[in-house]
Amino acid sequence: MDRKGRKPWRCPKLKVTVILPSGRGEEVLVAGTAKVGDVKVAAQKSFGQGFLRLVAPDGRNLDLNEDLAKVGLQDGEYLSAVAQAPLVTRASEAFALWISGGSVVTWGNPKGGGDSSAVQDQLRHVRKICAADHAFAAVLNDGRVVTWGDPTCGGDSSGVQNRLRNVQEIHATSRAFAAVLGDGSVVTWGDPQCGGDSSEVKDRLKNVKKICQTARSFAALLDDRSVATWGCQIHGGDSSRVQEHLRNVQCIFAEISGSFHALTDSEEDITWGRGQWHRLTTARSDLRIAQDLQTNALISVVAFADGAFVTTAGLSTDDSSVQEFKLMARIVHLQQELKVKLCMLCMNLTRGEAELLHLCWLPYKGNGRTGVWDRLKNVQMIRFTQTAFAAVLADGTVETWGSRRHGGNCRTVETRLIDVQDISATFGAFAARLGSGRVVTWGDPTCGGDSSGVQNRLRNVQEIHATSCAFAAVLGDGSVVTWGDPQCGGDARKVQEELQWLS
Repeated sequence: MDRKGRKPWRCPKLKVTVILPSGRGEEVLVAGTAKVGDVKVAAQKSFGQGFLRLVAPDGRNLDLNEDLAKVGLQDGEYLSAVAQAPLVTRASEAFALWISGGSVVTWGNPKGGGDSSAVQDQLRHVRKICAADHAFAAVLNDGRVVTWGDPTCGGDSSGVQNRLRNVQEIHATSRAFAAVLGDGSVVTWGDPQCGGDSSEVKDRLKNVKKICQTARSFAALLDDRSVATWGCQIHGGDSSRVQEHLRNVQCIFAEISGSFHALTDSEEDITWGRGQWHRLTTARSDLRIAQDLQTNALISVVAFADGAFVTTAGLSTDDSSVQEFKLMARIVHLQQELKVKLCMLCMNLTRGEAELLHLCWLPYKGNGRTGVWDRLKNVQMIRFTQTAFAAVLADGTVETWGSRRHGGNCRTVETRLIDVQDISATFGAFAARLGSGRVVTWGDPTCGGDSSGVQNRLRNVQEIHATSCAFAAVLGDGSVVTWGDPQCGGDARKVQEELQWLS
């Protein structure tokens, strides 16, 4: 009681039962003055599961910022909860974690996209996020675009905002963006030397079917099966020397090293870009398919007589994907003229579309573990740092080779690398996610190779993502554990509360 003998006022509590689609329910107790987001956070803690979306009995998706009284939530009410899959897009020094159709949380270098506070009120109903090295671009459900980060890398799209309507997809080089609109035209912004200025080919950029990019240039496959390019000349932005041959093109793809490849109906590989100004032709009989291309195949291998091979995961059997795979395999075969003993073609396949990440040539006996070739059997996936590779085998073990400093030797953690489900890599370190939900790291400590400071928190890890020098692990309860260089996203402590409210 107070001095006048009155009992202090206490806010009434509301009991709400939240039910998952599985039928599991949890009762949560919140203040009557609370917001919907407070119910969400309490439910996530009770379930031990993050990124829940709350649904009212009448089927309405509840706004997290609304008061319980305003939405008519009564004591004893029942709500449904739907688990949402978090998505992560990373720039060189920052992370963006988001929910499809929802909002975004960012952290890392503020100047490199880690601070989205200036546009946070616009980041609603996000459909896709794309990243350059130091900037992000988000496509909203209504087809508009929101950008943030380094203005010189495309973080400022104010000069083209009036044209960014009905955007279907966005692509990025290291310092520029290209947006494909609903009518097949293209809008670009960012560093002109990296593809941010497409004015020289704007009249050709109509009815665009596909765009791919090197680090500094774009190439567009048009509806008439010709190809338009722009950006840094030596990185493929200038295709004038081969333009007469770029007709009846089936597919195009890019090497991150700076060259483009186009496969024509006549089975020619037209190549241009960094040191590649020529036409190449390879007979299909030169290849031996070691494993059929099947939709459900985890790995497909193209092997060559001299022992070189290329692997890819999850390749679909639609014609474009198969053609791209054949084209990549041809290039690997042609490069055998260099007499290298070991080559690896590493790709990231998303939505059934093959995108070349890196083409690296290493000697048979590198600085890492000698004799690794004989142990590379039943490879499931390959990841790489700047100068090292890590391959996950079918039995869940890992083989590494290359620079010791950058993760080319995993002997110090080899006994812990059991039942490996996935591997992520920064510029200098690897992080392996085990079937137990634990994480094992090795490589350069300054790039995330040392996770000892957060090992006690790395439980029930669902996925791991990486910037240039930091890792971020998303846990089952919706929290995020980070380590590595704080300026590259290695410290997410300030956004943990935002992550709990993400929806």
